[in-house]
Amino acid sequence: MRDGLAQLVNSHLFSQATSKISVIVFSTDAVISVPLTADVEQALVKIKSLTQPRGITNVGVALSVAIKVLSGLGSDVSKLAFIFTDGQPSDGDKDYLYSLVDQLKAMATVICLGFGTVESKTLNRFASSKSHVGFAPKLQDLLPMITNLLPQYYSQE
Repeated sequence: MRDGLAQLVNSHLFSQATSKISVIVFSTDAVISVPLTADVEQALVKIKSLTQPRGITNVGVALSVAIKVLSGLGSDVSKLAFIFTDGQPSDGDKDYLYSLVDQLKAMATVICLGFGTVESKTLNRFASSKSHVGFAPKLQDLLPMITNLLPQYYSQE
């Protein structure tokens, strides 16, 4: 997880002066591990200290936190949200979960990347479009997909 996030942050697309990043790590709970910042070096230091979360796949709590973080940005700012997940959502109320997904998609382009046991239909439902979905058995296999997806996003702006 750390290596993939570090590569994403190190990409030339996030080195633009206007780019900001925040990292929300989730399992049973969601924690803002990297508060919203334009300081790439600060973000990398925090990302390198992340540990793999253990617990259930409580996507809803992570979506709620992401919506709060992105709501703090102006409406004139392009927003991009990545959801990395290794399992099926453990949230009980699917209607509530999907309402959160729809709120996030209304404010940001959502790229959903799955590895492990997650199903493609879940990734497709969470992402802004089917072209914003990636799946691989292992997280490190997703890195080339990230490199391919980012230029597509920035060319749409």
